[in-house]
Amino acid sequence: MANLREVIDQSAKALNILNKIQNLSDRNAIKEIQIEEGNQSCYGNDEPLIGQRSNPKLCSISDCKWRTYCNWYRTSKILPLDKELHFLTKTDLETITQELLKIPSLDKDTNLSAVGLRTSSITEVGNPTKKMLIASPKTIIEENQEASKIYLIAFNKSATQSSGEHYGRSSYSVLWTSNILGLKKFLTETDEFLKSKNLIYSPLLKMGTYFEEYGRRRTVHDKSFHPGLVPPFSNEEMPHTMFDFDTILKVTPHLALEDPTILVSDPEFIPLLNMEIPYIENTSFNTLKKVMDDYPEELCSFRDFLQPELEKLRDSVLGSANFQSSLLSAERELRENLRKLDSDFKKLKSKTIFNSSGAIVALFTLGFYCIFKEGGDILKILGPGGIAYKLSETYSEFLQKKIDLKENSAYFIWKLGKTKSY
Repeated sequence: MANLREVIDQSAKALNILNKIQNLSDRNAIKEIQIEEGNQSCYGNDEPLIGQRSNPKLCSISDCKWRTYCNWYRTSKILPLDKELHFLTKTDLETITQELLKIPSLDKDTNLSAVGLRTSSITEVGNPTKKMLIASPKTIIEENQEASKIYLIAFNKSATQSSGEHYGRSSYSVLWTSNILGLKKFLTETDEFLKSKNLIYSPLLKMGTYFEEYGRRRTVHDKSFHPGLVPPFSNEEMPHTMFDFDTILKVTPHLALEDPTILVSDPEFIPLLNMEIPYIENTSFNTLKKVMDDYPEELCSFRDFLQPELEKLRDSVLGSANFQSSLLSAERELRENLRKLDSDFKKLKSKTIFNSSGAIVALFTLGFYCIFKEGGDILKILGPGGIAYKLSETYSEFLQKKIDLKENSAYFIWKLGKTKSY
């Protein structure tokens, strides 16, 4: 059984244009074939050349060999990678796929030693990420599944024969992201931080396999899949198992959220601590990496001190009669380290790399909230005096979706405030 690219190459070879289309995306390659055949180059257009009466989005030209692919390309909720990236070459698209598929799975120990940062848009996570690089030695970036599109980044079909019976095997990989081009740009720009493990991108990626017995449908893993020349995903038959994620950040005891995500209507929702943190704005990730590598004592000592202190505080939150004194002691030490960070930033402002790169020092407020679960679904927040307040239903529902809260476990939410002048 041929996959789509094999069909494209066979068609191009018959027309003697294989070299011309060899490195084009599937969409652009098929359009070139259609032109060479003397047909309209309509493949992948938003509207079919002639729509069906019952469904105007489906093409009614029955003798077009691309119709099945084209209808799926146009109507599927799971997008082919080249639908938005058709201007890239086949090699570029394969590189993106390989880079995404080689991202390693994270283990539990990694989660416990990191701060999770969830974003609804990968194109707008740049500044929050730069703030976290100053505040935490390890940050896991994860996108919000509800705000994402779904992309098919890999699909392969093969056929085999056993005891006279023919079988088909297909494997797929689908990815949730708000913007596939924005994701490519983010991964490229943050490459040095990803290599050093200061940043970790946790993709919402699903991989699976299904089998078909030709002549009699038989699928495993996801029974709603159906066989065919195109990937087995339609608007009506999208397997629910594809949407069930045990996301990394649900088991990360430190979760960073941007200011607009944290509501302020609940009078009990007050932070344990608020700190004004300097960070470097208006600069590339490459420049930021160079500055942090050149001045590790100045720019990395505070973040390396902050998280272990919060972990000690988190361990002493529940069942401790001395929590208030522990909090005051931790706050004194943190503010002492913060004064040193502020002093170091003032010295760095005069350095050549700042003047030449256009980088500026700015401030943001970093607030820490301590949340824990007490009996059933009751969520409480720990106030600065060590007093626990019950959260409203709105907050409880919001946080239950964000964190896999367990009984008698404390979680810190890091609120990243808006940028202000230094």
